[in-house]
Amino acid sequence: MPLIIFGGVYGGIFTATEAGAVSVAYGLLAGWVIYPVFFKQYPEISILKTAKKSGVSSLTIGILVCTAMVVARGISLGGVSAKLTAILMSISTSKHVFLIAVNVLLIICGMFLETNAGILLFAPMLIPVAQAYGVDPLHFGAIMLVNLEIGLLTPPFAACLFVGCKLTRTTIDEVMKSMLPFYACCLPVLIATTYWPDFSLWLPRLLSGG
Repeated sequence: MPLIIFGGVYGGIFTATEAGAVSVAYGLLAGWVIYPVFFKQYPEISILKTAKKSGVSSLTIGILVCTAMVVARGISLGGVSAKLTAILMSISTSKHVFLIAVNVLLIICGMFLETNAGILLFAPMLIPVAQAYGVDPLHFGAIMLVNLEIGLLTPPFAACLFVGCKLTRTTIDEVMKSMLPFYACCLPVLIATTYWPDFSLWLPRLLSGG
């Protein structure tokens, strides 16, 4: 199964989401056909248990995503994102100061928003401002993604951590302790992404021939 998942994704055969569906199909085929026919094993009970666990995990993730979307909707209706953008523009005329402010804003918002919601909320307003400061849109997109993903790993919301706790049956305190080295690694990556454009633009330039 790992060969199917990683080989299919990295080989460009299907997306990560489609890889999940392919894995389920392979698991059902193995459980209902391959094992009973070739190995005389009948794992129907384990399949039902797996389906139950998968349903609970999916429900947990669904609740987290729905909560994030509700928060995003509240921010949108309250005009919070527009006000924050106006504040950013009034802070300084320096591009570097603007990028620091954007990093702080997006990490904080990423703690409460799901990544897609954060992009939909802030990208339309922040990208024109970033272009006015002379920041490449692709570069700014990379900055947004890194910030929002760091926020997604940071309490109090930290959807990824809570999902990890559910899957591994550990507490949030235990996960937080193990995450500290990763937080330390995230900071230099964020700095490099923010202030070294080639760090995030070399691949688009290579593919575009620029």
